[in-house]
Amino acid sequence: MFDIYKIILPSLFLVLMLAITCCLPQKESSSPVLKPVKNPDDVPRLFPQTPTEIIQRADWAMKHAGKELKKLIAIPPEKRTFKNTVYAFDTIGDYFSSDSHIISGLIYVHPDKAMRDTAQQEVIKLQEFAVDHFGNNVDLYHALKEYSEENAHKKNLNDEQKFYLSETLADFKRAGLELPKEKRVQTAKLKKELAKLSLQFETNIATDPSFISVTRKELTGIDEEFIDQLAKDEKGNFILKMDYPTVGQVMKHCTVWQTRKKMATAFNNRAYPINLPILDEVIKKRDQLAQLLGYASYAECDIDDTMAQTPERVQEFLDKLVTTARKKQDQEFKQLVTDLPEEVSLNEQGQLEPWNVAYTKEQYRQKHLQLDDRKIAEYFPMEKTIEGLLDIYQQFLGLTFSQIPAKGLWHDDVQMIEVRNLADKTLYGYLLLDLYPRPNKFSHAAHMDFAATTRDEAGNIKTPNVALIMANFPKSTPHKPSLLKHSDVTTFFHEFGH
Repeated sequence: MFDIYKIILPSLFLVLMLAITCCLPQKESSSPVLKPVKNPDDVPRLFPQTPTEIIQRADWAMKHAGKELKKLIAIPPEKRTFKNTVYAFDTIGDYFSSDSHIISGLIYVHPDKAMRDTAQQEVIKLQEFAVDHFGNNVDLYHALKEYSEENAHKKNLNDEQKFYLSETLADFKRAGLELPKEKRVQTAKLKKELAKLSLQFETNIATDPSFISVTRKELTGIDEEFIDQLAKDEKGNFILKMDYPTVGQVMKHCTVWQTRKKMATAFNNRAYPINLPILDEVIKKRDQLAQLLGYASYAECDIDDTMAQTPERVQEFLDKLVTTARKKQDQEFKQLVTDLPEEVSLNEQGQLEPWNVAYTKEQYRQKHLQLDDRKIAEYFPMEKTIEGLLDIYQQFLGLTFSQIPAKGLWHDDVQMIEVRNLADKTLYGYLLLDLYPRPNKFSHAAHMDFAATTRDEAGNIKTPNVALIMANFPKSTPHKPSLLKHSDVTTFFHEFGH
């Protein structure tokens, strides 16, 4: 029989405890990013475990940053120093960024939909807060400018400090902080809208559920071991999802061009048509933002702080690059199409169809160069590849890496590596590896900082780094270990290099 007292009594107890708590002095809640990571057990504590914790973390990040920025702005001009103004600004931004990155990371890796949805909703709030309180904060800009013009010359700033200060002020100016108030309001509105649109665009791709179903005959050419681990639909057909290991297998090795075409079409149309109006809005709003900031185009605005500086210089560089590479490209293309696979032909324009490119190249490599990426992959089992990669970085950078058990994170696949200085064993941080595909996970490869390395004025590490490498490499099966293609290994080294 259902016992109502099991509900009522705990509720009465909760009310009583809340009443008592309200009468006690309240301490401000904190964030784990304020406490340096000192050992592996500290790493899982960085990540919220429930939707409620995500909301609480975002609220704290905004309140803490807002309070600290107000304190910075309120410092009298004559009392401004590099430490209480410029260094303080950098530190506030680091803590806010760490909490923001931790929450946004959950959108891309967490298997629970409620966690991902809550994280996305809170990231939008954090982005809007960042626009108002960091990027478009005129009082903050004036505080930093005030220090630069009045007090900076009185101290012997080193080159790094001078560079950081000058670039920060230039960023504020580029962001429109010297525009009239009406235009600043417009730019802030556009930045918030663009942040929201960009996040939605990425999320739509990451969570796209596209797949194709094919018969075994339509998978001719693909390894039997790979086929055997595929899921099936109610008709007994094999389900091909849009993760990179599956797409790579089909596009390089399936001899049935219709299957390759279906896969290429589905993969390249992820989040279509839902992302099309979003893309149109992004293009339109980026152009509006650039015009407000005084640029002729968004391209000009986007690369103003880079070495290239202008779209014209970029175009000139690309034109020269294309001209130089064209001869080699034409030579290799002629060589490639003189011996096309039996089921491949050129179209009316004398070109390969997109779904035939990877397959044709792979067949050419196997026939003329005796290279098969599936055979090469046997030299790169996952564990050996990780060991080799770590060994190379240890030698080059004077580091020591230790693989340690990862507990309490968002998925059992996640691995953890402790990074220390080889000479004095100083803890530099922890690297998390989330390397295998799963539903609703970020579908490409990327690096993300969760807790940035911060140092004191003497250069000593205050807070070690915690970072993540996301990838979608083939996962081990009961009968076959995870084997990386050469392109996978290249991707792994690229992301690790960040």
